[in-house]
Amino acid sequence: MSRRGALAIVTVVAVAAAALGWIAGRQIKSPAEIAADAAPPPASNVTVPIETLSLSSSVITRGDVVFADSLNLRVSASIDGSTIVTRQPWQVGDELTEGDVIVEIGGRPVFALQGELPVFRSFGPSVNGPDVEQLEAALDRLGLAPGTIDGVYDADTQAAVEQLYRNAGYTPNLPSVDDLARLDGDEDAVTAAERRVRDITQQGTGLPESQRLQLQGEIDRSQRALEDAERQRDEIIAPFWEATGAAQADLDAAQAELEAAAARRVQGQQGTDPDTGDPITAAKLDELIQAEVALTATRDDLLAVRDDASAAEMAAKREQDGFVADAANQLAIARASLNEALSGDTGVSADDVSDAREDLADARERLSQTRAQIGTTFPGRRVVVPAVPAP
Repeated sequence: MSRRGALAIVTVVAVAAAALGWIAGRQIKSPAEIAADAAPPPASNVTVPIETLSLSSSVITRGDVVFADSLNLRVSASIDGSTIVTRQPWQVGDELTEGDVIVEIGGRPVFALQGELPVFRSFGPSVNGPDVEQLEAALDRLGLAPGTIDGVYDADTQAAVEQLYRNAGYTPNLPSVDDLARLDGDEDAVTAAERRVRDITQQGTGLPESQRLQLQGEIDRSQRALEDAERQRDEIIAPFWEATGAAQADLDAAQAELEAAAARRVQGQQGTDPDTGDPITAAKLDELIQAEVALTATRDDLLAVRDDASAAEMAAKREQDGFVADAANQLAIARASLNEALSGDTGVSADDVSDAREDLADARERLSQTRAQIGTTFPGRRVVVPAVPAP
């Protein structure tokens, strides 16, 4: 074989070996390379736009809308007992709102008012309770100014009820003829009682009005003098009372210290030092005895101070009590002078005057009660509807 042929064979073999090595290197991987190839790729930004959408589905159907329930309202007869419906202001399909007249019975309206409590009684002066508060709340919603919503059917509530009726075109339920007659009678009784008191205190006793006023003025002055004397007594005695109390407190404290010192002295005389528990020395025992003697002197001094303060307090109290007693006596004299002048020689006694004034007070009390009972009423035959508006 020639040199050129041998060189060609060697070259081919070398190229083939290199190719085989390259192929083997591509197929064989280290563990690190295998792990790197299996790992997820690094995170990157998402660039797809995000949109918010609503998913819906429409269903079309046909039908008629009707009420599932009806609202039944029961009303009683009108005030005069009539059960005749005199006006029906509504037709099917009309909307009923709070404050409207549902129906007219015997010429009187039945109102629709919202609430939960049924109307079980009529409302009038002096009536109170949660049902009244419910009525006031309804009137307030209607803008009728019933005053404070407090459950009391007072003058403001009556005025609001009157306006409710007038807004609906009706006359309110004002006091009856009998009520007005009773009111007039009570007013006449007060006038007669006032006249009787005036007659007894003036013409009946023969005492001139100027003299009666003068004597009454003396009573008033005596009453004020008595009140001033009582107030002055309390103001004057107060410092003495406080001084006595302070002296007693100091005396009590000194007595407590003296008793403690006596107990220490007794313990020392028994041979024990009360401070250390060791056997006591003669000097320490003498110290305990001298301390007790000093506290005894202090206690005696405070006792004298307390006694002096108490004596001063009692003296001041006796003096001021005398002033109060004098003022009370002057008031009694002034009252007796008026009673004697009223009695005079006409046979009218002070008891007659007192009885007349008591009768006047009773008449005025009855008139006050009557006025509190008479006013605009809201009959219990009105309707409270659980919920409005309602067709």
